[in-house]
Amino acid sequence: MKINKSKLEINKPSELTQTVFFKNDSCNAVASLSAIQMDIFNLIFYKSKEYFIKNKVELTEFIPFEMELAVFASEFGKYQVQDYNNLVKQLVMLSDVKVVINALGKNKDMKTTFTRFIHKISVSRHSEDKRKKVRLVLDGDICKMIFDVKKLFTKFYLKIQFSMVSKYSKLLYELLKDYSGIKTTTIDYELLIALLNVDYENTNNGKWAMFNQNILRNAVKEINEKSDIEVSYEPIKEKPSKNKRLQVTKIKFNIEKQSEERLQELGLIQPSIVTLPFYNKSKAKLDKLVKGGYNVVDEEMWIETDIKKNEESYSFEEKLDNWTSKVEQEMKNKILQAVAEKIEDCYDPAVCIRDYRLVGVFSNEIFTRNAKETAAIINETVDFIGEFEGTDHELFED
Repeated sequence: MKINKSKLEINKPSELTQTVFFKNDSCNAVASLSAIQMDIFNLIFYKSKEYFIKNKVELTEFIPFEMELAVFASEFGKYQVQDYNNLVKQLVMLSDVKVVINALGKNKDMKTTFTRFIHKISVSRHSEDKRKKVRLVLDGDICKMIFDVKKLFTKFYLKIQFSMVSKYSKLLYELLKDYSGIKTTTIDYELLIALLNVDYENTNNGKWAMFNQNILRNAVKEINEKSDIEVSYEPIKEKPSKNKRLQVTKIKFNIEKQSEERLQELGLIQPSIVTLPFYNKSKAKLDKLVKGGYNVVDEEMWIETDIKKNEESYSFEEKLDNWTSKVEQEMKNKILQAVAEKIEDCYDPAVCIRDYRLVGVFSNEIFTRNAKETAAIINETVDFIGEFEGTDHELFED
C-alpha cells in the first residue's frame, strides 16, 4: 500500500463518526459507497485541516480546498488509481451524497443535521494531468467541527483507516473507537445497519444471520487485526410483540485498547508530541508567546514545526543548561571571568549567562546571539586555559 509518509492524524468530532450517508434524492435510501470513497472522504478531512492552517483560510459557510490531483491520487496506490478522471468521477459521486451528522445524538447540544460535505468541484485546465489541481468547495459547518474541535472527539490516524480493506470495517472502527474510553456501547440493530452503509439486499432484508455472517463478523476481525482497539460483541434479542418470536434488536459492543506490545507488532503506536526532544523548551516558548497575546491555531503543529526549525539551537540550550547545573558556582565564576578577558572589546571584569547569551555583568552589553555562540566561547576558553582542565566543558562537544 502506498500512502503518504507524513504524520496524518486528526481529532475527529463524535458527530462525524456517527454519520449516515443517504442518496441525494432520498433520506430513506442509504447511499451505496465503496471503500475508496470512504478513504477519499477521510483524506479530505485530514488534508483540509493542513490546508486551512497553511493558507489561513477563513472558515465561512462554504470553504474552498485545493490539492494537486497527483498528490491526491498518490494516496490511493492500493486501488491502482492511474486515471485522474476516475478520481474526479469518484468525487463527483460523493458530491451527490447527503451526510446525516450526529445520528446517535451523542452531542446533546447539536441537532441531527442533513447536509452535503462536497458542494462544488472544479479541475484546472493544465495541459499535463500531473499538474492539474482539483478545487473543492466544502461544507463550512463540517470543516469548523474538524478545525476547532474542543470536546467529544477521538484522535484517528489515516494509516490505520487506510489499512482496512472493507468499508464496513472502516465505518465500524470509527464508530467504536469513539467509545474506546467508555469501553462499551449498545446500538440499535436497524441504526447500526444504516451507520455501516449496508444495503438491505446484502442482508436478505436485514436478517441478523446474514448481516452477522457476511458483514459484522468480518469487520470485527479486521479491526482486531489492524487497528489500535480490540472489539467483541453480542446480540441482544427482544420480542417486538407478544405474538412475535425473539429478534435481534440491539448489538452490545465491548471495546478495549490493544496492548502496547501488540501495537508495536502492528507498527501502530503513534508517538505523542510530548515525547519529542525539546518539547518542553518549545512549549515554554509558545506559552510565553500566547501570554503576550499571540494566537495559535494548532498547538501541536506549531510545536512540531518549531522543533524542526530550531533543533540545533535547542540542542545547545540543553547542553548549556546541563553545564550550568553541573559546574560548581565558584568554578563557573572563574570561567566566566576568563571568558570576559578573552572577548575582544569586553571591558567588564566578568560576564554572565542571560537567556543563553553572554552579557556584561555591569554594562549589560550582549556579546553572543544564542546558545551555540555562548557554548563555543566557553568551550574555547576552557580548552586554552589549563587551570580549568577536568571541568565539564566536554558537555559542549558535538
